[in-house]
Amino acid sequence: VIGTGMEIAKVWLPDGEKFAVITGRAIVDDGSDERDILVEGGADSSISSAPLVSPDQPLVLLVNKNTASAGELLAGALRDVKGATLVGERTFGKGRTQAVLPLEDGSSLLVTTAKFFTPSHEQVDGVGLTPQVTCIPEQLAKQSRSNGDSVLKDGQPISLLDDPCIQKAIRLLEEQFQ
Repeated sequence: VIGTGMEIAKVWLPDGEKFAVITGRAIVDDGSDERDILVEGGADSSISSAPLVSPDQPLVLLVNKNTASAGELLAGALRDVKGATLVGERTFGKGRTQAVLPLEDGSSLLVTTAKFFTPSHEQVDGVGLTPQVTCIPEQLAKQSRSNGDSVLKDGQPISLLDDPCIQKAIRLLEEQFQ
């Protein structure tokens, strides 16, 4: 699950930087119950191409209640390590991995095998991440509906730039570039 988030993080985070912390029962060969998950092949690694963006560029991430699992780890890593600003609403809160164990009677047992934390050890599971700038796109959500790749209001395509959270993110970036 975290692989996708880490692949995206490589655009901004250098090789060897902490992406997340995982805890579980004896998850490491030495018997410890915690280990850091580090970026491999990151932005300044010899095995990666040049970064797509300058590491000192400001970064704003839009998050909401549907941002979960690897998306939350990505947001937490970019916030903790790169100083990204999270804009939106509290994320879903899925920071665990689970295994399904089949039982002899045909039923199954779902067991949590590990929990993930941000690089600063902030718990994700069950609580989510709180953005630094809270924004809920109520008007756009109430007045529109998604139809494939476009957003419609009264059957007509509308600009996502009308979304108040996107407007806040743009303003934050403009302020940081001044």
